[in-house]
Amino acid sequence: RVFRDQTRNTVELFFSEDINADKLKQELIITPFFENEYKYVAKKQSVLIEFEKSFPDSTTFILNFADGIGDLNENNAVVNLKYSFSTGTFIDSLTLSGYVYDLMTNEPGANYLISLYDHDTSSVFEHKPTYFAYADKEGLFTIENIKSGYYHVYALDDENKNLILEPTTEKHGLLTDTLYLDTASIQLDIPVILQDASNLTLVRARSQLNRFDVRYSKYINELEIISLDTSRSNINRNLIENNEVVRF
Repeated sequence: RVFRDQTRNTVELFFSEDINADKLKQELIITPFFENEYKYVAKKQSVLIEFEKSFPDSTTFILNFADGIGDLNENNAVVNLKYSFSTGTFIDSLTLSGYVYDLMTNEPGANYLISLYDHDTSSVFEHKPTYFAYADKEGLFTIENIKSGYYHVYALDDENKNLILEPTTEKHGLLTDTLYLDTASIQLDIPVILQDASNLTLVRARSQLNRFDVRYSKYINELEIISLDTSRSNINRNLIENNEVVRF
């Protein structure tokens, strides 16, 4: 049984048996993502959660407790414990599900993070997703109660659990096209691979005797050199070393 008090920004859950909520702070996931600090008080058969801020209007939220609350006697987590509520007049009901797998090994992406970003999100390397869920051990995932709209979809091995893509160290995959969600349920497969998706940047440039080295953050396969001195018909040929350093 659940009781939500909008005036106090609280949610209280009641259970038929004694519970253990020691892991609630580490396990509770709020989707869509919303920075909202909270504190909780656990009693024998209930948990009261008090949020710092009111939830935004006209939005469907899910409180997913994962393994955060369990049976006190047998120490078993309450299975699929989640609570959905709306701050508007209806609850969004769109669902995205599918399968995540390693492109090189075909192994399932166990516990991978699947992220949905609003189509106008400027950078997935800096912002946390609007909607997200973690795949199970078989690489299967489901994201529920999604609002209709356009989204960018990513999957990644989020080992540090910060919800942000680390492009040089975390395996990841994405849908190349923006996904429009407008039907009740959509299913898709997402392959992942370890690849550097960060922007190409200049690391350093250094002059040594009769040469000039330019090092970049990523491998260089080919480049074009244009002389600003129009009086010169040609320039010295460049040499790419270790695919990162351009030498003149």
